[in-house]
Amino acid sequence: MNRPLRKYVGWVATLVALVMLLSGCDLSLRSLPYPGPARGDTFTLTGEFANALNLPTSARVKWQGLSVGEVTSVKAADYRAVVAMKLSEKAQIPADVQAQIRLSSPMGESFVELLPPDDDQTGTATSTDLLKQGDKIPLTATNAAPDVNNL
Repeated sequence: MNRPLRKYVGWVATLVALVMLLSGCDLSLRSLPYPGPARGDTFTLTGEFANALNLPTSARVKWQGLSVGEVTSVKAADYRAVVAMKLSEKAQIPADVQAQIRLSSPMGESFVELLPPDDDQTGTATSTDLLKQGDKIPLTATNAAPDVNNL
């Protein structure tokens, strides 16, 4: 074998070995943690959902289009999904809020959208009661938006 051909074969072999080594690793953007929207002082609340739509932990929790927290756990209990969320204490969210699991796009990530009560679409609290540590959003105040699988 002549010298240029040996050099070429060496580079190809090295490149193939490197690709094989890296492809065996589980490296992806999904394995990186989200930058936390709930920085600083936080509180925890839970929501009961009939269906969690493959809601992942670390999913965003949004209020009026802004990320105010993240999902910390999703567990099944009594044929319901119990979703624990960590929210920023800076978020002023009414205690009678509703929650909906949505998709960012038809094939996108799931997130929890906190919505104002039905009688108040402005997003301002109808009373002075705000969400606080340990509050629960009942099943009657939650739902899941339609997803691609249901169409």
